[in-house]
Amino acid sequence: MYLEISNVATAINKNPYESRDKMLLCSWARHRPEEVYNYLIEEGCITKLKKDQESHSKLQEETYKAILPPLFDTKDFKIIEEEIVEDYKRKRNNEQDADEIKRLKELTRDQLKKDNGNLQEKVTIQKNNYKSGNTKMYYYDINSNCKIGGKFDALAEKQDLIIEIKTRTRLHNVRKNEYDLCQLICYMLATKKNQGKIVQVFNGVQYDSDTETEKEYGIVNLKEDKWKQFVEDIIFGLRKYFDDLEKIMLQNKMETLAMIIPNTIRPIAKLNERYQICDEKIEYKSILKFL
Repeated sequence: MYLEISNVATAINKNPYESRDKMLLCSWARHRPEEVYNYLIEEGCITKLKKDQESHSKLQEETYKAILPPLFDTKDFKIIEEEIVEDYKRKRNNEQDADEIKRLKELTRDQLKKDNGNLQEKVTIQKNNYKSGNTKMYYYDINSNCKIGGKFDALAEKQDLIIEIKTRTRLHNVRKNEYDLCQLICYMLATKKNQGKIVQVFNGVQYDSDTETEKEYGIVNLKEDKWKQFVEDIIFGLRKYFDDLEKIMLQNKMETLAMIIPNTIRPIAKLNERYQICDEKIEYKSILKFL
């Protein structure tokens, strides 16, 4: 079994913004997509489009890609969103409904954060003369049947430091986060590097202190005793996570599905005439992408 390093914090309950149970459903979908596809249909989480319904999710995604400028930052988010909405209305001849615009805005905000993160990562790597790390997968075995893996952001070659770059959308988000620390340490374990650092970026300003401050961890050295318990907690949490995932796959169901996908918001996606998933709720795309 496998888990992306970027999801480790959620898997071990270190991410207050994402549910561990939702991550378990995501991992189940990764490993057994057909099972989860059928299960979610049976539970009413995915339904067919009605005969008089039409999906516009593909047009929304195309509109976003067409309007997105090559260079932008967090200060540009609002203007870009407004341009995307106006262009979409034009393409729909102003026949769109409120739900379409709501989904389009959610898609835009979600994707802008991701695309801006990727853009600022490249800028930060070039600015600091880091070596890009997104060229090779690295893995770390949790036990004989389970592993975590991923591609780290960059390497500061002179210091032999793993660099994890985090783009912040607000100044008050420049801070220490345990979920970022989990990700950095797991990349260090996978690459067998003892030192790493989180570099935060907001509106072109870089926060990259080598020493610990109120808002930064500084250089993390796994040879120091203060990190040993943190690493042990990660490994213990991951073993428990994979044990729970195995039980779910054996049972072919999730007892907590109603908490992950409440009945009041179902369905979270539709099926078109070709039985392809469309009109996904943005917050569940991480699960639906595997189906």
